[in-house]
Amino acid sequence: MSDIHSALRLFIICAAVCGTLSFIVRAISLKLGVLSRPRGDRWGKSATPTLGGIAIVATFVICALLWAVGDSQVYWIVAAGLVVFAFGFADDILHLSVGAKVTGQIISACILIYGGVYVNIYFPFLGIPLSLLWFVGMTNALNLLDNMDGLAAGIAAISSCVLVFHCLGGESARFAPAAAVLSGASVGFLFLNFHPAKLYMGDCGSQFLGLTLAALAVSATWREATSLITLVSVPVLVLCVPIFDTLFVSLHRRSRGLSVAQGGQDHISHRLVALGVSEQVAVTFFWVVSGILGIVSIFAKDYPVLLALASGAAALALILFGVLLGKVKVYPGDAAPPQKGVVIKYLVEHRGAVVLIVLDIIAFFVSYVAAFILRLGDDAFKGVYLLALTQSLPIVLSAKMLSFLYFRLHQNRLERIDAGELFSVLKGVSVGTLIAVATTTMAFRFENLPRKVFIEDWLISLVLVSAIRLLAGKLSRWQSGPPASSSGRCETISSNQ
Repeated sequence: MSDIHSALRLFIICAAVCGTLSFIVRAISLKLGVLSRPRGDRWGKSATPTLGGIAIVATFVICALLWAVGDSQVYWIVAAGLVVFAFGFADDILHLSVGAKVTGQIISACILIYGGVYVNIYFPFLGIPLSLLWFVGMTNALNLLDNMDGLAAGIAAISSCVLVFHCLGGESARFAPAAAVLSGASVGFLFLNFHPAKLYMGDCGSQFLGLTLAALAVSATWREATSLITLVSVPVLVLCVPIFDTLFVSLHRRSRGLSVAQGGQDHISHRLVALGVSEQVAVTFFWVVSGILGIVSIFAKDYPVLLALASGAAALALILFGVLLGKVKVYPGDAAPPQKGVVIKYLVEHRGAVVLIVLDIIAFFVSYVAAFILRLGDDAFKGVYLLALTQSLPIVLSAKMLSFLYFRLHQNRLERIDAGELFSVLKGVSVGTLIAVATTTMAFRFENLPRKVFIEDWLISLVLVSAIRLLAGKLSRWQSGPPASSSGRCETISSNQ
C-alpha cells in the first residue's frame, strides 16, 4: 500500500465515502436543527448545518482501520483523534469552556506521545514539551483556520497529500495510507463545504484534522530528518498556512487586549476579502500557497542548505504579507474597509511600510554576513563555516523581522520617525538577536557558529537600521515640503478663535 497508485486508489475511495456521509450528516443535522447561525463574530451569513466533522472522522477511522494500518502508531493516532473529536463534538453541542477544550487537546496529545508519536529532537528533555506544544498548537491552528468556506478542509487535503509524498519510498512509508485517507476524506467533505457552504465541519472536525495532521507530520517527516533544519522546516512548510494565520491573529488580538480564543473576522482571509478579493479567490490563494510550500518541502528535504534558504524566503515573504494586511481595518471602531478593486492602490498607499521592510531585510542580511567576515575573515565563505552561515541566516532574518513586527516598527509614515522610534529599534534588534541566539543554539549548539558573531551582528544591525530610518525620515519630510512657519500657525489658531 506504499506505492503512489495504491495511495491514489485509497484517496478516491475515501473521497467518495466522505462525500456520501457528508450528505447523510447534513440531512440529520437539518432534521435535528443543529445549525451554525449567523453571529457578529462569525463569517457565515446564513444558518448552516454543522457537525460535518462526523463524516470526516467516520471516514478516516473506518478506512484507516480497514486499509491504512501499517504500524501500531496508526492505532494511537486514531485513538487520540477520537478523543479530541469527542471533546469537539461536546463543544459544538454544549459550548465548552476554553479550559475544557484545551484539557481534551492535552489528553489527546499525551495519548500520541505514549504511543510513540512524538518529536524526536536531539535534546530528549525538550522532546515531550515540544511535542505537546506542536500537537495542541496545530489542533487550535486548524480550528482557527476554519473561518471561511472550504479553507480548512482544502488546506488539510493539500497538506495530507504532501505528507503522502513525504512518506513514499522511506522508512515512513507505513504512514502513507493514513495520509491518503485523510486527504481523501477532506476532499470528499469539500463537495458540501466550498463556497457557498452547505455543511460546516464544526469544532469536532477542525480539531480532529489539526491533531491528525500534526501527528502524521511527525511520523512522515521528523522520523526521516537528517538535520535539525530538516526536522523543523519540513513540517512547518507543510502546515505553514494554519501556523501563519494563527500567529497573525494571536499577535493582533493580544496587541488589542482581546482573547485569542474568541471568534472574529480578523483573519488573513477576511482581510483579503475586505480589500476587494472574492471569498473564493481568497480561499484558492491560500490553497495555492500551501501547495507551493508543500512542493518545496518535498524537493528540498534532502538538501539542508536549499531547505534553509527556502524556509527563510517563505518566512520573510509571509511577514511582509502579514505587515501589509495588518493595516486593514477589521475591528469595531476602525474606519470602514476599502472598497472593492483597490488592492494595488492599497499597496501604493502603504509603500512606506514596504520600503522599510525591504530595507530592513537588506540591513539584516548585510549585518550578519559582515559579522561573519569580521569574526572569521576569508574562512567565512569556506567549508563548514559557509554551511553554518547559509543555514543560520534564514533563522536570524526571520527572528529579527518577527521582533520588528511585534514592536510595530514598520510604520507607514516615514516622517513620524523620531527618538522614540529609535528606542523601539533598539528593543526590536535586541529581542530579535536573543531569539536568533536561542534558536540557533538549539539548531547548531554553536558548532562552527562563533558566539561573538551575534554581538557584532547586533551592533551592526542597530547602526544600519537606525541610519536607514533617520535618512528615510529626513528624505520623506524633505519631499513633503518645509513645515508651516510659527507665525502661520499662530495666525491659524487666532483665526480659529
